[in-house]
Amino acid sequence: MKICMISNAFSLEKTTPPRKIGGAETCVERIAKALSFKGHKLVIITQAPFAGLCSLLPRKKTIEGLTIYSFYPLNIFSIYHTHRKTLLAKGIWRLLDLINPLSAILVYLIVGKEKPDIIHNHILYGFSPLFLLRLLKITRIPLIQTLHSYGFLCLRCNLLRHTRHVCLNMPWACRLLVKISRVLVNSAPDIVISPSQFCLNIYGHYQFFKKSKKIVLANGVETYTHNPHQEKKDRQEEFRVLYAGRLVPEKGVEVLIHALKKIASLKIRLTIVGEGGLESCLKKLAQNDSRIHFAGKISWERLKELYKYSDITVVP
Repeated sequence: MKICMISNAFSLEKTTPPRKIGGAETCVERIAKALSFKGHKLVIITQAPFAGLCSLLPRKKTIEGLTIYSFYPLNIFSIYHTHRKTLLAKGIWRLLDLINPLSAILVYLIVGKEKPDIIHNHILYGFSPLFLLRLLKITRIPLIQTLHSYGFLCLRCNLLRHTRHVCLNMPWACRLLVKISRVLVNSAPDIVISPSQFCLNIYGHYQFFKKSKKIVLANGVETYTHNPHQEKKDRQEEFRVLYAGRLVPEKGVEVLIHALKKIASLKIRLTIVGEGGLESCLKKLAQNDSRIHFAGKISWERLKELYKYSDITVVP
């Protein structure tokens, strides 16, 4: 079977500087590799950083048996620079992404050329998503949409206010986004996959995907002949805690740091792996506590080693 997967980033597509890879992108990569291993043909459509006018057009390459198309979606900056931008700049970027159909047209043309049996879309923003799903529906190729965030409901994509509290009263800009999204994407996907029933319920509350088949499928984990999570080293004297993920408000890392500070024992160590917009604030919060270590962004091999040495992994 030939499967087309659409993702904002794909780590096999190396760039300089490296693109930031989050949970959604990691999920896409692992699914693609597993499907390819089982004999399916994979076509990946992803973003490239701006590198002159030539980067606005799709470039095709084959890496590890996967066919990868990449191009820069025309906008004021790359999606992977959004964490450095002001709220106003982010708002302008999202608006241009919503109303600019060029990226969606390019994806549509690639799909028309490759003629996959299934399209699996993993983005809610970045490739003119409101136009993209409608165009992909025209192809009559079965379309699967996986929800990795609340991008059709919230301009921040996380249902949080700027105060980091849960958004209970949707602002006018997000209400407008919901109305536009419902018109353009509501009936497009044949199947909608969500990692949780809670996420589906939120979209259902706003009358999304009424005609789509809905499936709850938890985010997968890799299985190993020798599981690195269980291959613990010799018992240490200190209790080791690990957090691995983005350093952004919705991850709750500051809650973890506050909790650790309430523990008087010196025989405990917290290692925080990852990077993000809150990194400097979290380091300031953790200052003067030698038990807290920031490892930054590290390789998967290094992360496996940290799993071996850690007693628990915490998801705040």
